[in-house]
Amino acid sequence: MEVSANTPAVVTGGASGLGAATARAL
Repeated sequence: MEVSANTPAVVTGGASGLGAATARAL
């Protein structure tokens, strides 16, 4: 998974659950 410039988008999608796991990895 790429999380560089898309970091804000992933954080916003954290409500979905997948973004939360990704944010946790960071």
